Amino acid sequence: MPLIAEGDYKAAYQDSESVYAFERELDGQQLLVLNHFYEEEVTLDLPLAYQHGQVLISNYDDHIV
Repeated sequence: MPLIAEGDYKAAYQDSESVYAFERELDGQQLLVLNHFYEEEVTLDLPLAYQHGQVLISNYDDHIV
């Protein structure tokens, strides 16, 4: 998946102290990467482009999108 390694990088959710996130974009494809390293749950407003996306990898069986 060239998008992951070669896509343009753009930081996301920079105001969040508990989420490290970024977007990758390449040839019209987009990927949003969300990393949360704390025990408490976090709620984020996803951009419209990602609201009907697919979760590729998750640490949890009950991930919510």
